[in-house]
Amino acid sequence: MLSKEARHTTCTEDLTAGLRVYAAGVCAAMAAVELLIGHRCWLRRGEFVDNFVTVQTAAGAAESGSVAVVDWVGAVAALDAGDLRCSGGEGRVLRIAAGLAAGVPVDLGEALGGLDASAIRLVAEAVLRANGRGHARVLVEDPPFPVGVRVVDTAGDVVRDGAGSGGCGVGR
Repeated sequence: MLSKEARHTTCTEDLTAGLRVYAAGVCAAMAAVELLIGHRCWLRRGEFVDNFVTVQTAAGAAESGSVAVVDWVGAVAALDAGDLRCSGGEGRVLRIAAGLAAGVPVDLGEALGGLDASAIRLVAEAVLRANGRGHARVLVEDPPFPVGVRVVDTAGDVVRDGAGSGGCGVGR
């Protein structure tokens, strides 16, 4: 049984452990939690943790530790209202995590198109985890170099050349 008195924490390690305890056994919830943990943004932001994460200590059971719960709906509502400031990519990751954990609607076309290589890898792993493939790892190659851009070293040798097409495979 959880104590009725909620508390917040400033220790990221305790917070991640508590989130994992809460999500354990539910693939989509674990996927969302691991996405948030891997992204390394939201759990370090006091504004997010203080307002949208509640940590509760299990009454009388020291070995079970704490349980941390994210108010996914509230966090996305604050994001939509402009009350939770972040970069576009940070907002996209939070929306995707909220979609996985709480069914919050997310426009995947918009969300996925604006993620960098690191975030898209985390999201792909979250999708696999939500499908029960929790140990799968994804390799995302660096995006293609921009067409028409050439990098040369001081000797004039081409280091990197954007001669090919990029994007989603169109024109290949």
